[in-house]
Amino acid sequence: MYVISHYPLNVIFLRALAVFFLIAAWLPVFFPSFRFHHKGGNRAPLSRKSMWLFVVTATSWSLVAWGIAPWFFAAVFAASIVCGMVLSRRDRKLRDRKTGIMPRVRMSEEQTWKICSVFVGVLWLVWLLFAVRDYFWPPTGRDAEAVHYLTLGFLGFFTLLAVLLFVGRPKAKPPSNQSADPHLS
Repeated sequence: MYVISHYPLNVIFLRALAVFFLIAAWLPVFFPSFRFHHKGGNRAPLSRKSMWLFVVTATSWSLVAWGIAPWFFAAVFAASIVCGMVLSRRDRKLRDRKTGIMPRVRMSEEQTWKICSVFVGVLWLVWLLFAVRDYFWPPTGRDAEAVHYLTLGFLGFFTLLAVLLFVGRPKAKPPSNQSADPHLS
């Protein structure tokens, strides 16, 4: 005999995950020796403000998952995420000043251009493959035609991005011939 629950499996999983995050967020409050660190970078520990903001974030997300005033707590969750971005940056800078670690060096314009070019090129190729697929096996039905037009739109968008990246590429510096003795030339 099978027991049929009126909750779908994904809702049960979401609520169980919410309970886990709620417990994990409140651990540093009840056990101060348990510390959280920001992920990535210099692994700066959470400041007191950041810890309480993390508690508010996890609690609001859990309340949304359980369906308790979802619109209000979704807004609280979104606002706490934005505040958390600002506080995490401040925590990292404070940690860098205390430890004497130099801040990370920003990428050069050429490195940024190369990364963006690879990203746009890969996505352009993906949308081109979808467009070629639709050419050989035309879509049937209204939904498939809508997806086909989305494909063509994205292909056009990434083509435009590729052209803009090509036009705005970093200019090559002229070679300098001053490595040898200037009197020899």
